[in-house]
Amino acid sequence: MNKLILSLFILVLFTINLAAQTLGGSGMRVMPVDELSLRADVIVRAKVKKVEKASYLDYTQLATLHITDIIKGDSRLKEVRVWSGTQNINANDSFSKDNDVIIFLVHEQTFYRLLNFQFGIFPIEGETVRNWRFAIPPNPNPNETNNNAEPIENTPFGLIDKGYTEVRKEIAVTLRSVKGGGKGLIKE
Repeated sequence: MNKLILSLFILVLFTINLAAQTLGGSGMRVMPVDELSLRADVIVRAKVKKVEKASYLDYTQLATLHITDIIKGDSRLKEVRVWSGTQNINANDSFSKDNDVIIFLVHEQTFYRLLNFQFGIFPIEGETVRNWRFAIPPNPNPNETNNNAEPIENTPFGLIDKGYTEVRKEIAVTLRSVKGGGKGLIKE
């Protein structure tokens, strides 16, 4: 009898997990860019140099990134190793070799990880940051739809493609708006 109850319990958990993944519910809160900027220890533009399979805590990848621009953090950084591929149920924070990205990192003990999992990394193609987050202004006329804004999972944010220089300036303005400019180096 106990084995039957345990089997049913595991089946129910598996079904709930599968349903959550299938329906696309992330279960994670999408942070606005200003919060990402202020909470990150390091913000850099980098090219993914190497991705290794790993097994450390909850991570399955160790990505080595060559830093091409430092927005916030230690100006001496040339390379950073980031634990990723987390096994959290709804996280999708994997890296692919040769991708150009802007990433928001937090330092944990002896390693870096992405702040806010997949919502802390933005791909760059050429000089364009893809899927940059922006606040959707409230629609003054509820009968009209805002076709320019694509909301992210019931949040008041939309996604746009934006030039890297503009994104960099936006982050710098956010960091400067806080007394002391946040942690670390802020270059413009």
